[in-house]
Amino acid sequence: MQLFSKDNVMMLAVVYDRFRSTSGSPLPHGTELMLVREGEAELEAADGTQISTRANDVLLLTREGSRMVSRTGDFHTLSVVFDLRYFFDEEWRVFDKEVLDAFYVRTGTGLHRMAGNTATAAHISSLLCEIEKELFLEPPVVYVIKALMLTAYAYAVRFFDDNAKMCEANKLPHYDVILHTVTYMHEHLAEPITLETLAAQAAMSRSYYCTVFKRIMGTTAWEYLLKLRVERAISLLTTEGATYSITEVQNKCGFNGSAAFNRYFKQLTGKTPSQYRKEKHNACF
Repeated sequence: MQLFSKDNVMMLAVVYDRFRSTSGSPLPHGTELMLVREGEAELEAADGTQISTRANDVLLLTREGSRMVSRTGDFHTLSVVFDLRYFFDEEWRVFDKEVLDAFYVRTGTGLHRMAGNTATAAHISSLLCEIEKELFLEPPVVYVIKALMLTAYAYAVRFFDDNAKMCEANKLPHYDVILHTVTYMHEHLAEPITLETLAAQAAMSRSYYCTVFKRIMGTTAWEYLLKLRVERAISLLTTEGATYSITEVQNKCGFNGSAAFNRYFKQLTGKTPSQYRKEKHNACF
């Protein structure tokens, strides 16, 4: 996994040979474009919808809870995953929010396939490989990566707009309010954050906030917060030259004690923080 981050917060990652699981989803979360490089597999979304995929296919994933049902031979993939919030905030804006909304929240299963023999899949495959190449430059060129990524997602959205009716995110009730609480999570990650705190930020009751958050973001608010914290921990543990101790990383990421930190970190990555650091996953930015 190669992380591309800003201020120790994950913006984009390239991930190899994996697929989401309904239990203990591998990091990172977020909207995803996946290129199947080799093999065949049967994939299932959270609602039970199944999709068969094979080499050269491109998949668009926008929801948590998809998993691999079966595979044939070696199944190798290249995924580019990112949080679009960083591309329409004040500092990093490339396009207006209204343009990016179409990418951020989509209806249906959140599992969409482009056959490998289509022109769109070929275009996106090439762009994903270019993003992979750019991430290994020293240093990576930020705006080249952003341009490639947004071009790839624009091709994907146009493809699915031509094949199925999709929801515009800015028409979803409370969309902007939920994004406000997501920003709050990022900005206060090292501090104690409760569901009551987030609900107050949204001016909603706790139960209603949780319902709306899951409908818009595709995961619970608590799961989203835990993944943000683990992603921040990964960045702090693996950034070149970082000298933070495990305890310092734990505190900077808002975990209340080493037991909770180790439990959630291993739940989401399969390794303890110490083991993960030893793997020498080098951050690219």
